[in-house]
Amino acid sequence: MIQLKHIDSIHDNWTKPFVEKLNFRIIENKYLLAPEDILDGGVFYKLLSDDLSLAVIDYVAKKEIEFIKVSANSDFWYLIFDLSDGCNNHILNNSNYEVGNESNYNFGFIDGTAERKVIPNIGTRTYSFRIVIRKSYFEELIRPYDLGNFNTRIQENIEEYHHYYGYVDSTSKIILNKIINKKFGDSNYELVVQASAYKLLGVFLKNLVRYNSFTLKHAKADLDAIINTKKHIIEHIWEPFMGVEFLASEAGMSQTKFKSHFKDFFGLSPAIFYKIEKLKLAKELLETKKYDNIKELSSDLNFGKSPSFAHLFKEYFGIDPHDIVNY
Repeated sequence: MIQLKHIDSIHDNWTKPFVEKLNFRIIENKYLLAPEDILDGGVFYKLLSDDLSLAVIDYVAKKEIEFIKVSANSDFWYLIFDLSDGCNNHILNNSNYEVGNESNYNFGFIDGTAERKVIPNIGTRTYSFRIVIRKSYFEELIRPYDLGNFNTRIQENIEEYHHYYGYVDSTSKIILNKIINKKFGDSNYELVVQASAYKLLGVFLKNLVRYNSFTLKHAKADLDAIINTKKHIIEHIWEPFMGVEFLASEAGMSQTKFKSHFKDFFGLSPAIFYKIEKLKLAKELLETKKYDNIKELSSDLNFGKSPSFAHLFKEYFGIDPHDIVNY
């Protein structure tokens, strides 16, 4: 297995070991492209200010590889939004997280001092949108708001574990879905990605102010129960929505407690989560040519009339399903 140790930073000095040890190429001081025998793709990176930068990691791994971010005295936070097709392994403090679009975890808030190992899945697309923000700037942004006990809880969690993993909220997913199909070098790629970084940061800060963190304020047993109901929804996605009453019973909770906990963790009601997962499945079925009839797909997935399905699809993904069929 190939191993690459590197640091991370707001500026671009983190790229040096990629170039020197694995022969990555830097193009236009913003693209870090991998040798084709290792990865198909690479990284787009951009310094937005002395306190803020972004990186879009977009590749398909062809060989087993470990990216090891070594511990350093780094004064920044990572925000990681991971919509990878497969499940990549993130290892921090001897904890192993399966991270990706189909995983229980696809969002990370990580202390820059933490050592982290990332092992990408071979043969599937890795797509991770990362924002690096200086801690002093982050504190400046949240200073006007009184976060009360929540600020204490998340700070204690970060101090002990140096990381927090959760689920990408629905608003951020909409932002990401509008850019995930864009390729390096596309027209306006840089501009759209920069705008998306500011939007994602804004949504994160808004949620930080408005909501408490589920995994910090609830018992692990409740967390496990909510994750299991999520798995049940996915496993029965072809069927009509099973209802909150059934899901709450499966979780061993009252309906009120279940709905509150589910939204705390996933940022969505159970019904909206179910609908979005069906839309994601519909997109996959169209892209893989398993369906070429929108009306039939809409019926099979219990969306009702095809015009309503097409409207929902375009609203969420930013593309008409007919365009995928006709591509």
